[in-house]
Amino acid sequence: MTLAALATVWFVHLLAAASPGPAILMAARTGVTQGFVTG
Repeated sequence: MTLAALATVWFVHLLAAASPGPAILMAARTGVTQGFVTG
């Protein structure tokens, strides 16, 4: 594996780890549609 390929794989994994993922989108959608009231 070349250094450029290794750096690309590392960068993609870094972006994947930093992104909140689909769970935060589902939570935001639920909060918007049903309100942010807890309880």
